[in-house]
Amino acid sequence: MKLRPHGVRTMNEENGEKIRKLVNLTKEEIGKSEEDVKINFIVPLFEAFGHERLKFEHRWKDALIEKLDPSCKLVIETKNYDKDLDRELQQLERYCHEERPLLGIIANGTEIRIFSYFWKYRPTFQETLIYRVNRKDLEDGGIIQALENMLSRDNLLVGKAKEYITEREKEIESVENKIREIEEKAKDDEKNLRIKIEELTRKVDEIKTQINHLNVELNKIKSDKNEQISRMWSNIGLVPPNIVEPTIIPPKNHSASKKSYRESYRKQLEDPNNLISKIRRYIREKGEVTYTDLKSICVSQFGCKSETSGSIGACVKVLEEEIGDVAIEGRGDAKRIIFIKKQ
Repeated sequence: MKLRPHGVRTMNEENGEKIRKLVNLTKEEIGKSEEDVKINFIVPLFEAFGHERLKFEHRWKDALIEKLDPSCKLVIETKNYDKDLDRELQQLERYCHEERPLLGIIANGTEIRIFSYFWKYRPTFQETLIYRVNRKDLEDGGIIQALENMLSRDNLLVGKAKEYITEREKEIESVENKIREIEEKAKDDEKNLRIKIEELTRKVDEIKTQINHLNVELNKIKSDKNEQISRMWSNIGLVPPNIVEPTIIPPKNHSASKKSYRESYRKQLEDPNNLISKIRRYIREKGEVTYTDLKSICVSQFGCKSETSGSIGACVKVLEEEIGDVAIEGRGDAKRIIFIKKQ
């Protein structure tokens, strides 16, 4: 985690070197217990920031820095080397409620987290996190400087640490605001695109309906024509000649290719490991699924590379129109695919 220095005097080289030495400590050199982490990691770190060990060790808490500015108190909690700090914040939070410090700090052998207790309008203690620093990053001068700005004895003594903490809070809030703007814009863009997709889907359905109606009318015209011609021949006592309808060549890559791929998918049903077999089995087991859920399952479990794969839609169409195993209700990604229990 790269931290930006805030333009104060640089820590003297001797103390900077003490901090950098902490980077190369092994797990064995630090030790596993909370006390080991405190003595071999936290104590040297805070001594490098100008604090005296005897003035911040505490009877009940791992460390408490309180004999400077009363409003700049620090509570420090250490945990075993391998502890997951995400699961260890409850005790630190309780100590912060008791002591009301400027900062609450928790560390294991590999990481330090710093919480700004008085950060306004944060709904939970976890959301007051202002820094998360890996021990291995302590050789970075910018990180050392940022920590010194907040934790050094001199800055806490004169109250200057508060300024750096406030600046950091504003920096985080600025990023959060920008993230919210990005999320809101993405949400609006997604909504608009989904509306357009639904509109186009509806138009496609309407066009298909119109085509079906026109085909019905076309067939009726042909039937009426043939009936009239047959009647006219019959009226003069002759047998009507065979009426040969002109051959209609389907558009390239339409009817013929459509029939071909459907027959291909039918054959694939014979293999339980093919995509259409897996989809049919999944719908049968669930009874009913949404198209969105089905696409997600196809990618995560059935080997599809993308949710936009045409194979998914083709399989569903064949199961509905050719096999008759499923019924579809609704449109778009929200449509429901229902398995039909055959008698």
